[in-house]
Amino acid sequence: MRTAAGILGAFLLFLACSATPDGDHGRLSILVSVVPQKYFVERLTPDDVAVTVLVPPGASPACYELSPSEMSAVSQADIWFSTGVPVENRWLSDFPRLNPELVIIDVTADMEKIPMALHSHSTDGHSADLHQDHDHETDGDVPRDPHVWLSPELVKVQAEAISEALQEIDTANAEVYQDSLEHFIRRIEDLQGEMQALLEPASGRSFMVFHPSWGYFAWEFNLEQIPIECRGNEPSPEELACLITEAREKEITVVFAAPQFSSSSAETIADEAGAVVAVLDPLAEDWEENMLTVARAVGEAAR
Repeated sequence: MRTAAGILGAFLLFLACSATPDGDHGRLSILVSVVPQKYFVERLTPDDVAVTVLVPPGASPACYELSPSEMSAVSQADIWFSTGVPVENRWLSDFPRLNPELVIIDVTADMEKIPMALHSHSTDGHSADLHQDHDHETDGDVPRDPHVWLSPELVKVQAEAISEALQEIDTANAEVYQDSLEHFIRRIEDLQGEMQALLEPASGRSFMVFHPSWGYFAWEFNLEQIPIECRGNEPSPEELACLITEAREKEITVVFAAPQFSSSSAETIADEAGAVVAVLDPLAEDWEENMLTVARAVGEAAR
């Protein structure tokens, strides 16, 4: 296991070996935590802005460890737009040491995050949902859901936070950032209309997923997300049996897996419930196209 001291030591050695006298002077360098954020920033900034994704495609935002080259990017960046994924808890203490000038903007600061969707299963053959509130308090030790990029309505909030920060930091391009924000908000609103039409057959219905990434998506479009995993763990045999029963009772025809996780439990439930397995990617780079793909898949599964 790589310790924080070991990672920092490797980074300092890398930086000493790779340092060059010339840099990208005047070019704004931005860090984002996950791939969909890159999509947002690129639509809100000029083409000459450099955007670095810290958690690469296929990696887990829960436990990813930065490489020396990624830490070098941190040391040279101007802004980091954080979004609340678990690995950021460590980065929030590490990054200021690597780069004291780094401006850190939490794009979720004005949001009221919901608890992660957990699904508890009794052993008497009946399933029970863990109660969830939408208040400011945590529900015991249930973590808040970080997947705020999967609700177009919440992406508007993030876009506004990104644009506001950029306008304050790069005042010379403030008008460009504001115009880009207004254009992006209109695109999101058009997207919401398309998604609403695709999801109309599923309104008020349930969909089953392995990882509970889709809580905000479900909230925005009047759906119920049924997660298979609980607190990052595969279901036990008893829990799996309850999920199969629930899938049958709620006429689930598609069980959705994710490319970042094993699909074995989803396949077992689908086989037993007469459903099929499909993949939804919560971290796809083309955010707008992915949201349409997800809406289409969930809507068609409800027909």
